[in-house]
Amino acid sequence: MRRCIVLVLILICTGLLLGAPTSAQDIGAEATLILHNGIVVPMTDRALQHEAIAIVGDRILALGSDEDILEMAAPDAQIVDLHGCAVYPGFIDPHTHLFNLASSRGMTLDETQQLALENGITTAANMHTAPDSGNSWGIDKFITYAHAGRMRFRMHLYLIHTSSCGDIEGFWYEEYEPKSEIAPRLFMGGVKVFIERSSCPGGVMFNFTDELRMSLPPAGRERWENAWLIHSESELTEILERVNSRGYQAAIHAIGDLAIETCLNAYESVLESEPNTLRHMILHNMFLRDEMLPRYSELGIVALIEMTSPQSLEYFVPLVGEENLRYFCRWADLVATGAHVALDSDWPAYPISPIDKIRSFAFGDNTDPDTESLGPCSHRVSQTLSVWQVLRMMTVESAYALGVENELGTLEPGKLADLAILSHDPLQASSDEVRNSHVAATYVGGKLEYSDRSIIPTLPAQADTSVRPYAFVAGLDSDLPNGSGTGSATLLTAAELDGALGGMRWVVSGSTDLTCFLSTDVPSPFTGILLTLSTSAEMDVRVVAASNCDYMSDIVITVGPEPEAFALPVSSFSAPGCPDATSASEWTGIERVVLLPEATGGELRVYDIILLGAGNR
Repeated sequence: MRRCIVLVLILICTGLLLGAPTSAQDIGAEATLILHNGIVVPMTDRALQHEAIAIVGDRILALGSDEDILEMAAPDAQIVDLHGCAVYPGFIDPHTHLFNLASSRGMTLDETQQLALENGITTAANMHTAPDSGNSWGIDKFITYAHAGRMRFRMHLYLIHTSSCGDIEGFWYEEYEPKSEIAPRLFMGGVKVFIERSSCPGGVMFNFTDELRMSLPPAGRERWENAWLIHSESELTEILERVNSRGYQAAIHAIGDLAIETCLNAYESVLESEPNTLRHMILHNMFLRDEMLPRYSELGIVALIEMTSPQSLEYFVPLVGEENLRYFCRWADLVATGAHVALDSDWPAYPISPIDKIRSFAFGDNTDPDTESLGPCSHRVSQTLSVWQVLRMMTVESAYALGVENELGTLEPGKLADLAILSHDPLQASSDEVRNSHVAATYVGGKLEYSDRSIIPTLPAQADTSVRPYAFVAGLDSDLPNGSGTGSATLLTAAELDGALGGMRWVVSGSTDLTCFLSTDVPSPFTGILLTLSTSAEMDVRVVAASNCDYMSDIVITVGPEPEAFALPVSSFSAPGCPDATSASEWTGIERVVLLPEATGGELRVYDIILLGAGNR
């Protein structure tokens, strides 16, 4: 019987994808990584699976039988025996707070990334990204963090127009291009809008139509009698008109049926029967009346949902009553309409684990060691889905929700090699086996970012996350005289770097130079400089870096009134004056940074000078 093989030659320089020949020898394609002796589920068709997958660089080369794929190995290829484990597309969580709520959970951004990777998540969305303010973790800190080379997975930021308490941030997000990569592995996802109050003083407020509100038990009517919509339908429509016309994707927080209906009405007005090409979304979607269900697919609105927990039911039943649970979390009903429905975690509100989501959505089992006494979520058994549907919602549909389905969400030749490897195949496992499943490994762009060698002994050791870019921050004191001074070089940990950025440090008036002398040289290899600057009026600023061999190289940047982070890689500099170095990458250290405003008036504000390297922290 003729062997079938899916094969594509990836031209690394151009990214051009050519048609697949019938064997590896036909084109001489060679894989740099092969995973074999497993179950490879591409998620393109329910009946389709393979034994092995070949990867070249950061892309998928081919899927097929062990015999065919092993033939593609380059002489130095890494070959991993999966020992029967299952390979899935890397899971995508389109609604988390992994970045903006990391500090509130006592975690660094490094640690929340590790949490995601340990759960097979290779792409996520941070669904509440604000401007930097004081010590808060806002977009500038995230950008600086990414420019420091610290992103191990892919993150899409949704920038808030309205805060969870109803404060209007406005259209500040428009300085970022829609769906652009604003820093390495950090993307402009879209615009977050709240129509109901969420995490703020006074608690979460849900807005119900009169029909549903009047049927609530006394406790519910009292709880939500003063709830109000942050935006009226006309106000929301006006906001969405601007968001849509400028090419941004909108994501609206809505839980009560009145809030959701207002969103649907506003989207209908904005789209005017045109396709929802920007993938506008509604988040949560918890209370849905019958007549609301078909509107999602009719309008093309993407619904993001979370698992129902026993705690959720304990909270809601006394407030909405048993009878009104028929409106609550109608996930199977919504999926049955043909709407695009993606499954998220809203971490830390719900567990981030995709395995927990399968247990909840497919088997009605979402207990965990901390909540065993609450029992399974029996109220929602009528809304369970098939394992295949749940897996699609965490891969294919989540990729669609973020607009990345051409690169992620399925395992196909030419797509990015983001993989989640599971100890058991959920499509073939019992509920008990799913409950006892674990993530064995996570690959992002063909690079191993997490591994559990107790499951797959042939895996390389887990990526060494202790060897990350270091950062030396110049210790600028606000009381130093303008134009000169001596700083210090302090080696920062991940947590310290996350919290160190963004405070006003130094102001240079007029055309005076600022020189920061470092009392400790930054050791080799020096990889770049990160500056956070603003000015009273736009001006060019010359940035001079002096190596320890006393050669000075410089470049010019244009700085404006708003604080902006400038990433200056080592490739921006040269070092022909160093006797033993032919390029800046061979500098053995850097001992001072000089900023020279090229305007004769105005004020240069210096927030941070951060020197980057690639050694151990």
